[in-house]
Amino acid sequence: MNDWIEAVGLISLWLAAILRAPAAARHPCQRPLWLGTCLIAVTTTLYQEPVIGTLGRLVGDFNLIDLSRHVSHTVTAAVMLYCVLVAVGRQRHIWLLTPAAAATIAATIWLNLAAAPHARSTITTPELPLIYWLLCFGFYLVADGISVAVCWHYGRRAGPGTLRQSLRIFGLSRLFGCLLWILFSAYVLTRHAKLLGYIPPLTGIELVLQAGSILLPGTDSARHNLAQRRTLWALWPLWQSLTSAIPNLTSQGRGSRLGALATTNAAVHSRLYRLVIEIRDAGLVLRAYVTPATIAAAQQFAAARPVSPADLEAAAVACWLHAARQAKRAGSSPQPTVCEISSPGGNTLREEIEFLLSVARFYAGPLPAQFATHHAAEVG
Repeated sequence: MNDWIEAVGLISLWLAAILRAPAAARHPCQRPLWLGTCLIAVTTTLYQEPVIGTLGRLVGDFNLIDLSRHVSHTVTAAVMLYCVLVAVGRQRHIWLLTPAAAATIAATIWLNLAAAPHARSTITTPELPLIYWLLCFGFYLVADGISVAVCWHYGRRAGPGTLRQSLRIFGLSRLFGCLLWILFSAYVLTRHAKLLGYIPPLTGIELVLQAGSILLPGTDSARHNLAQRRTLWALWPLWQSLTSAIPNLTSQGRGSRLGALATTNAAVHSRLYRLVIEIRDAGLVLRAYVTPATIAAAQQFAAARPVSPADLEAAAVACWLHAARQAKRAGSSPQPTVCEISSPGGNTLREEIEFLLSVARFYAGPLPAQFATHHAAEVG
C-alpha cells in the first residue's frame, strides 16, 4: 500500500544522481558522496520486484541474484561509510573498514552455501540461519550508525550554509537506514509480518533525504545561475536600446533575448559580462550627445519626482541616456568636450550591475519620455 513512497524515493535518488553528475565530474571533493549515492540507487533498484523478475529470467538462478544483492548491499554500506569519512577528512579511521566488510561478505557467502538447499535468499527464507541476517543487518547498522554520528558531529562544527544542512540531512537519511535495519532484525527475531509493512515508507523517506543531501550543495550555484539569467533578462532591453544607436559596440551578433537565456551557465555569465561592458561603453559614447546642462536638468527633474534618494542617480542617468539616444539617432553631432559619466553606483561588478538594473527599470518606465517633453519645453 505504501510502495509508492519507496518508488518516489528511488526516482528522486536517481534524478539527484543524474543532476549532480556534472558537478561530481568537475569537483573531486564531491565524487565520493555522489558515488555512494549511485551505489545506493543501484542497490535499491536491485531490490525491486520487477528488476528481480527480469534478472531471474535472464540468469535463471534467483538464489544467486539474492546473494549478489546482499553482497552488493554490504559493499554499498562500506563505501558509503568510506565516503562520509573522506568527506570530513577522517581517512585515518578507514583501515578497519575493508577487512570488516570483506569478513562480512565472506561469512555471508559461506552461511548461504552451508544452509539447506533453497531457491531464494530472502528475509522469509526459513533455510537461512538467524546469524546470516543478524550479521548482514549488524554490519549495515554499525556502518550507518557511524555515519549518523560523524555527520551530526561535523554538521554542528561546519559553518552556516549548505554544507551544514547537507551533512545533517545525509545523517538523517542514515538514521532512517538504522531504523530499517532494526526493523528487519526485529522481524527475523519475532516473525511479526506487520513489521514488514513499515519497510517501504521508511525506505522511501531514507531515499528522499539521501537525494536532498546531495542536491543541496548545488542550490547555491543554481540560485546564482538563476539570478544571472534574471539580470540578463532585465538588462537586455536597455542594452538593446543603447547599442542599436551605436551598433559597432556589440562584440557579437545581437541574437534574441530568449535565446540568450537558453544556453549554458558559462555562456550566460559571459553574455551578462559583455552586456554590462557594452552598456557602459554605450553610455560613454552617448554622453557626448548631451550637454552638462541637460545632465543637470535630468538630475533636477528626477529630484522633483517621487524617486527615492537611493535611486536619484539611476533615474537621472536613465533620463539623459534617453535624451542622448534621441539626439544621436536624430543626427546630432557629439560635443567636443566629454565629461566623465556618472558613477555606476559602486566599485565592484555586483554594485555596477545593481546600479544598471535600477537604470534599466527607470529607462523602461515613463520618466525618460516625460523628461524629454519637459526639457524640450524648457529649452524651447
